[in-house]
Amino acid sequence: MATRETPPSENRPKKRKKLSSPLAQQLGEIKPSIELVKLKARSDELNNFIRGNKNVHKEVKKFSMEITSLVKQAITRQKYDTHKIQELEKEIQEYKETQDARYAKLEIEMKELRTMYEERLENKDKLKIDQCSKCLNEGHVFNLNKEKIKNYEEFIKVVDLTWTDDSFKNTQIDYGDPFRDTAENVIYFCDKSKERQTRMGKRILNRHPELTEGEKIDCIGGYFTSLKQRTTFKTKEGDHFRIKNITAFFYDPTKQDGRTQCDVYHLCQEIKSRIADCEVPEITVIAPQAIRPENMKKILESIFHGTEFKVTLRASKTRSTKEKSVNIVKENIIVVDNSEATYAETVKKLNEGLKTSDTLEYIKGVRKANSGKILIRLSENASKDKVIHGLMENCNIAVQNNQKKKILHIRDIDAAAVEEDVKEALINTNQIQYQEQVEVKALRPMKNGNQIATVLLEETDCTKILDREKLRIGLNICQMKERIEILRCYRCWGYNHKAFKCNGEDRSGKCRKCTRDDHKAKDCSEKSFCPLCKEQVCLVVSSTRWGNRVTILSLESEKVGECTFPCFGEHIKSSDIDI
Repeated sequence: MATRETPPSENRPKKRKKLSSPLAQQLGEIKPSIELVKLKARSDELNNFIRGNKNVHKEVKKFSMEITSLVKQAITRQKYDTHKIQELEKEIQEYKETQDARYAKLEIEMKELRTMYEERLENKDKLKIDQCSKCLNEGHVFNLNKEKIKNYEEFIKVVDLTWTDDSFKNTQIDYGDPFRDTAENVIYFCDKSKERQTRMGKRILNRHPELTEGEKIDCIGGYFTSLKQRTTFKTKEGDHFRIKNITAFFYDPTKQDGRTQCDVYHLCQEIKSRIADCEVPEITVIAPQAIRPENMKKILESIFHGTEFKVTLRASKTRSTKEKSVNIVKENIIVVDNSEATYAETVKKLNEGLKTSDTLEYIKGVRKANSGKILIRLSENASKDKVIHGLMENCNIAVQNNQKKKILHIRDIDAAAVEEDVKEALINTNQIQYQEQVEVKALRPMKNGNQIATVLLEETDCTKILDREKLRIGLNICQMKERIEILRCYRCWGYNHKAFKCNGEDRSGKCRKCTRDDHKAKDCSEKSFCPLCKEQVCLVVSSTRWGNRVTILSLESEKVGECTFPCFGEHIKSSDIDI
């Protein structure tokens, strides 16, 4: 029995939707437009006329049937589009309602925060009034022997006053290495977060890794771990032992409004209760982060005052204000790089060339550097430009200029220009003093068919060129702008500090686009996220783009609101920003 072959699924006619389906019912409720109704009525009249007249040509009948089919399709499509529009309008309305509810919730939270901060300000004003009244009565001096401090609320009232010298009977400050000559009871303070750990915190945990393995005991202000370290000394007389009780308190130093100081105060109270049974009444406390040593000394004294314990606060040594105010005067030096000749031959050449020259009066001495270059020391009032000109004219020696360099961007250069044309145009202005130092770093194409050049110049030459504002190179009059560099930390991604001075979170191993740990930026498919402003809309313009980075900062602050830094993320196209 022969089987009938079924046609492939691609060639099968599509099944018509049942009129009882929900979509068909929804589309049936939608009325077509007036024009489509008129068109359908006329096509039906034409169809009825053809069916009633048998003498009509076959092609005309076929044409009439096609028109009727197209009208039906147009009506169905119009109903479908209208239905989609209604669904979109419904979604938009729901989104608006959600955003309105979120906005109302944020307004309530803002009112609560405003009320909370107003109450804090009122409490601070009351504390200041009480403090001022005490200062007037006691002459701005606080004596701990006359008045005891029972809790943190009483301590905060007198922390900013001047304490008398006889108040500090149990506490003293020692500046130096925190691990040197410590007592048998040692107290360390570390950050709770491993990513925010400072250099001192890492040094403590590297020296005593057992502190992270011990049992964490919770207390007010944070938690602590402790260990007992026993050291054996072998001598001729026998073995000697030394035991140290080491305790590390972990807290959050990033809290604001004095809450960190409050936590440290409660932790110091915990210290007193922990070492109450110690045989040796000597304690070494390493100064915690985010608390000034003077305030920490007052905290310890207010807690241990009147006890038998002697507390030594170990703080890092800081330079005095007088030492910081001293300005180091740099010596006026010219560097000569004469690698083709020896040091003696170069000095002999200088002597012969400067015998009859006035340049010799400005030279104080000559010496050889570790790198092999020759350093010419000049007098304080000497003009470096005149001396360089005299050396090049009389001695024919190339002088290495040690002045700062700046980067210049030149835009709208025609497509036929090359790097030599850019350099020649700059030199022809007769404002370039150090012509051999002019270096065209890059020449890149622009969207409009022109080119943009990045040029490295001496600081004085760059200033003179920028005063012109425009420069002709080839057929075009080109615009010029200086590139401004901003100091960036590649540890926390923040700005205006370097990594070795960073106290923020370590994000060096994270993706610079979405801030996750499991991949790199080149493999990232997530949306850009800024950890500094906690937003997904924070974008950045690369420093290689045309424009001023300071202008981009203002654009970012307008977009994000509270964010004042350009962050890592997707790059804005140069065509999207008007600079």
